[in-house]
Amino acid sequence: MAGNLLLVTFCNQAAASHFSFAVLDCETQRLNWVAHQPADNQYGSTGICNTPFGFLVAKQYRSSNSEGGQSSAIWVLDSDLNLIQKYACKSIRDVHSLLWTSSAALAVSSANNAVYELAFREDHTIKAERLFWALGETLKPTSEPIERDIYHINSIALHKGRLAVSMFGEGWRTISGNKVSYCQEGIGKVLYVDDGQVIMENLRHPHSLQSIDGELLVSESLEGCLTSESGERRYLDLYMRGIAWDSDYLYVGASAGRQLSKSTGLPSTLFGTERPPQASHIYVLDRKTFRPCRRIHTRFYGREIYDLCIPLHDIGQSKLEDNYFLRSVELETRSQELDSCHRNLAELERCKAKLAEAEARVLEMETSRSWRLTAPFRQWYSRLNRSRK
Repeated sequence: MAGNLLLVTFCNQAAASHFSFAVLDCETQRLNWVAHQPADNQYGSTGICNTPFGFLVAKQYRSSNSEGGQSSAIWVLDSDLNLIQKYACKSIRDVHSLLWTSSAALAVSSANNAVYELAFREDHTIKAERLFWALGETLKPTSEPIERDIYHINSIALHKGRLAVSMFGEGWRTISGNKVSYCQEGIGKVLYVDDGQVIMENLRHPHSLQSIDGELLVSESLEGCLTSESGERRYLDLYMRGIAWDSDYLYVGASAGRQLSKSTGLPSTLFGTERPPQASHIYVLDRKTFRPCRRIHTRFYGREIYDLCIPLHDIGQSKLEDNYFLRSVELETRSQELDSCHRNLAELERCKAKLAEAEARVLEMETSRSWRLTAPFRQWYSRLNRSRK
């Protein structure tokens, strides 16, 4: 393990979007960005994993492919965080989680309910991707991925020699026109890839599946808790996502709420009528008891933490000191400005929605039969008022 360092990714970064992957010193709480120029069209980072030669980082891009769904890329970094390759995904869509095992490198493709295996060249660059596993209708495996996000499969872990995935579950999202609504019920699952056996169910937005000390652990994001395979829960707060651990501590990401829907740009309904949480941080828990020891605040760097990872390689201190460090004062100012913009945009969209609703009511009234039948009386009453004046 490389000292007290923690790798952190932030997804859906609204401003300075190329600042989405960082190295955090858990003792000093100093954060150093890993930002490789040019920034291209990226707007965030999702999954991250160690490899024998360095790291893999999943990247979100703003453009969409022809079938819909966000474009994705996987960045290959060496052990000192230098960029080896920016791999543009071909079939992988909306990449979320990455996993390196002794036999395969795997990427979770959420937009088509699949997991892909990555093939590498001798120089550690990715040369191809092939379908490893996909889920079709009624939770049945398929060799032809369905090109829409049915289950929102988002993380993968190796548990007792078997691969397991977490998913929100069928019916997690309903789209009608430009209106998106999210299921608030516990329909999420964790299941084994090889035979489809359900290990955990009735979960609310499960993320960040991990196998720790022989037991599966998942962030039940919408419930604000860690949930174990045995059914035990440790309640914390916020939208929890991202789990890492060392010999003493468990690190858990807690994200601020999304005020505007990523799909429509309208006010998010994820938290119902409640105001979304406004700040993000990382919990440091005692690994044995799961009791919180402290929090590391990250609100100045990003609203949405996606993944956490303990680096297994030593990262040079000189690299960290020179690597795009931004002062907290600058970030706090930016954070406050962004919060204000988000609030203004949300209020504007609420006003637009109310106006559209009022216009629809007026149109419905003016095209009704009763409105047409009473038209002569309104005209007579209008003439009468004019004559009186």
